[in-house]
Amino acid sequence: ASFSLGAVWLSRLANLRWRAQWRLWRICEEELGRLRRLLHDLLPAAVADRMVRDSAKPPCEACRAAVLQLDLCGFTALSQSLPPAALADMIHEVFCAFDRVVVARGLFKMDTI
Repeated sequence: ASFSLGAVWLSRLANLRWRAQWRLWRICEEELGRLRRLLHDLLPAAVADRMVRDSAKPPCEACRAAVLQLDLCGFTALSQSLPPAALADMIHEVFCAFDRVVVARGLFKMDTI
């Protein structure tokens, strides 16, 4: 009877260990997924993919970069004359137009603020 009780106890310990390892693996997979999404939000896809695949550091330099600063002429007057939803739609359309140019030219847009 003590042998079977010991076997049950060892089996239970093995099962608990396996479950803990599985939970840890799932947490690691979830965190890796979050990291991949973050890298793809911040970096060009090819760089992010290479970093995830090779556990590599990001490149330290860029060959070319451009910064676009946008000032919508007459925005203050528009903001006072248009309903908020219409103004938000107009701004959305302006930035969507820039996004389409970026995609059409195969460029990478870091962020729109």
